[in-house]
Amino acid sequence: MERNTIIAIVISVIIFAGWMIIQGVFFKSPEQTSPNRQTTELTKKSETGTSQSDTGSTMEDTAFQTMVLPVENDELTEKDVRFETDVYLAVFTTRGGLLKSLKLKQYMDLNNVPVDMVVTKDSKEYPFELKFGDYTADKDLFSYHIRSSSNTVEFSREYTMKTGEKDSTFIVKKIFSFSKDKYFFEFKISIESVDKEYLPLDFDGTMYTLVYGPQIGPDFKELTQHEYRHYLYYANGARKDFTGDVKTGVKTVENMASWLGIEGKYFIALAFPSFIKEGEFGFDARQTDGIKNRSSIYFKRPYKKQFVIEDIYKFFIGPKKKELLNEFSDLYFDKAIEDDWLLGWLNAILQISLSFIHTYVGNWGVAIIILTLIIKLIFFPLTQKSFKSNQKMQALAPKINELKEKYKENPQKMQVETAALYKKEGINPLGGCLPLLIQIPFFISFYNILSKYFELRGAIFIPGWINDLSVPEHVFELPFSIPILGPYIRLLPFIMICTTFIQQLLSQKGSVAQQTTQTKLLMFGMPIVFFFILYNMPSGLTLYWTMQNFFSVIQQLIINIQNKNKPVTAPAEGPKIVKKKNVGVKKQ
Repeated sequence: MERNTIIAIVISVIIFAGWMIIQGVFFKSPEQTSPNRQTTELTKKSETGTSQSDTGSTMEDTAFQTMVLPVENDELTEKDVRFETDVYLAVFTTRGGLLKSLKLKQYMDLNNVPVDMVVTKDSKEYPFELKFGDYTADKDLFSYHIRSSSNTVEFSREYTMKTGEKDSTFIVKKIFSFSKDKYFFEFKISIESVDKEYLPLDFDGTMYTLVYGPQIGPDFKELTQHEYRHYLYYANGARKDFTGDVKTGVKTVENMASWLGIEGKYFIALAFPSFIKEGEFGFDARQTDGIKNRSSIYFKRPYKKQFVIEDIYKFFIGPKKKELLNEFSDLYFDKAIEDDWLLGWLNAILQISLSFIHTYVGNWGVAIIILTLIIKLIFFPLTQKSFKSNQKMQALAPKINELKEKYKENPQKMQVETAALYKKEGINPLGGCLPLLIQIPFFISFYNILSKYFELRGAIFIPGWINDLSVPEHVFELPFSIPILGPYIRLLPFIMICTTFIQQLLSQKGSVAQQTTQTKLLMFGMPIVFFFILYNMPSGLTLYWTMQNFFSVIQQLIINIQNKNKPVTAPAEGPKIVKKKNVGVKKQ
């Protein structure tokens, strides 16, 4: 194996490793934070007169006290309300007019029940919490009146605001309007003055804050590279990933965004508020009681002197599938899925091919194996050409060594003579590297497909072993964690490393003892490097690389058999040149 080949392989490994590190997403456990309370604080009183503050604290001394109380003296009973469309099964509570559950009827989780896009655990937080004031104010937990129709659920309650000067009465309505068969709905907040006066809800320039959280589904044990939550927004014609800025705190989006969203690996929640040009929006990733990882969006509505305000929020909450999001291109929801500008065309080809094969075989793992075989067959002529190039390079080895010895004091002259020799013999020194280099885009594209292609979610290859091609498989979980590898023992990477070793051995013409130290290091180091790269990668990707090695072994055996009786020699004029040079050396 020549120096150029070694360099090309090393570069390939560096590209693989570097690209995987960039693709990896690491999450730390968010730290508990105690937000500062706003100067103007709202105290919620229940119908029985007890405090309903979500923090349980008493009202602090402030410059002035503002109290929002329900007008009705009757006690409204808290109850849950079910609402169903063709795609959603929703559960609301009259306490605060909140959404307790939003299940996707057509998508199952690991327990074979519909995926719930609302994850609250023991936090006692729910989507669509309303806070009179900014994000640090207490949430409204009064019970609402409710009425519903075939496509809407409406909550309403009349309030009186006591400012110390006079009472002001207004009605708050929270209206959910659903589409029949789409993962889309509108949420409207209506606040109207009963007294036909300006609404009094001015808290340092903020009228109210709406919170969507505390976490989107499906539920998870921990956030990892394969189960993540990213914070997104769309501004200035581009999709922005805000995850690195939010980290474990509260972060406001400075740019004027068109929408905000939280995405997981396969599901996403997007929101488009009607007051997008004048409001303040942000994300909250702080740890809170009852839930370790929070992923919330908040919308702060600025105060305006009006008798009535009606704010409409448009939500897409459902599977992260391009064809579904494309239906809402007018809201730029179709931009929520990141396009691969470099390899998008190859991703599309492989994805279409994989789906086509799957329609006939019915197993995504088998489809990956067949597609890998097809790719190997397509590039078989190139591999043969590479093998012949390697043969010629090996035949020229004695001449190259002579040139190195002859011009060891003049490296520049040696390079010129070596290049001239390659040209004379019609050999491309990088020809043997092409099969390896051409695998790089396929490797990356397969990673992209297995990481994002929704149809591979929960795709079973071998029941009991590889139950999901989109995540790493494992056969045993240790009670402790191994550095780099983690607590899981995975079988597929060990099979992969064995096939890589066999492939490397077959591709070497001479014995191991005849090889240079550099070549030996590369020969045994490459499989180890790929072992660590692929150990925690999706099992479908490791399956692809393993089968790619397996087919390469068969391919190499075929080539070796075809060339078994062919002597490894340089072109016809080669031996004559060597002979003349040898005679010349003897005469000296």
